[in-house]
Amino acid sequence: MEGLPQGLQPLLLRNLNADLAHPRDARSRAVATKMANCGLEDMLQHNRQRRGSRHGNTWSQHCNGERVSSCCDYILGMNRRMFSNASLRDPRLFSSDHLMVLGKLQSATCTRNRSCLRARTRFPLRAPKMGPATRAAVLFQALCSAIPRPTRVEKRVKRSWIADATWKLVDERASMRRVPTHDRASARRLDRQVATAFKADRKARTAEAGADVKASLGEGKAKEAWGRLQAWYKHAGDRPQKPSRQDLRTVTEEYQALFTKDHPPPGQAIPVLAGPFHVLDEIPNEEEIATAVRRLRAGKAPGPSGMRTDHLKRWLAMAKREEQPDRTTWVKLVTLVQHVYVTGDLPTALPWATMVLPPKGSGG
Repeated sequence: MEGLPQGLQPLLLRNLNADLAHPRDARSRAVATKMANCGLEDMLQHNRQRRGSRHGNTWSQHCNGERVSSCCDYILGMNRRMFSNASLRDPRLFSSDHLMVLGKLQSATCTRNRSCLRARTRFPLRAPKMGPATRAAVLFQALCSAIPRPTRVEKRVKRSWIADATWKLVDERASMRRVPTHDRASARRLDRQVATAFKADRKARTAEAGADVKASLGEGKAKEAWGRLQAWYKHAGDRPQKPSRQDLRTVTEEYQALFTKDHPPPGQAIPVLAGPFHVLDEIPNEEEIATAVRRLRAGKAPGPSGMRTDHLKRWLAMAKREEQPDRTTWVKLVTLVQHVYVTGDLPTALPWATMVLPPKGSGG
């Protein structure tokens, strides 16, 4: 069709006053020919009606003592899969001689819809293009390549409150849905079993967390009790605002400008009350680097690179063990730290951070 933007499909909802399937006069034949040339087809013909409306009529009225009915209302489109579950309903809130056509209309396929929803949850935005690879960038990339990728079992350990029986039901449901010709009744029954199992696991988790919090408070450990409380608590309020990539780009640009050398700091200068003193900026040796790694706190969330303090400590332990030590990755880490001290060349990907914008009550 002329004038239609590329990638969009037309949808026509109109009373044509013509029978496209069996045109009776010249006007009906002209309308049917025009719709056929545009590639439009009647999508109502591909949907099974209710028992009382299988004749397909969408309106009826009394004329000269007779009841006249016809199907002059059409929903025309190019892809009948976009319109499904159509049925004729009698409007209950007002009086009319027409029946209501109720159906499900999709703007795109389910695959594209899932891809769109999945893309909205990917943060941060695409990383900027890297310039020429420096030695620091090469060493940092070698360390990132040595990070072990989590398997499916390791991911499940983080959700240890879910019972093994529940995971078995989840796997069974996933296997069933991979089969295109699976039994819908069995799938719905399995969905109810999975929901019941998750509800029981959440109830057990809540009871266990409550017992731990009560025990910690009884021993006077308020900090441990608060940490245990935060470990399982989840806010169940209104739905958050949809992620806004425009806001994320704006904040990213502001942070980039804030940490640029040529950008002056806002406000008045911070007064420096401490006197000058000498700072040891010598190149650290391997033992000093090992001491700094041992002092790092474990269990911290990684950045975009996926590197955690647990990985650094694991590489140190592999290098220091007595039987069959492995110093390959640890030597790369030491070389990178010493190279940064000597040249001041920091890997570009090292200061990257994952930024999440929580929604505000005002909608921002």
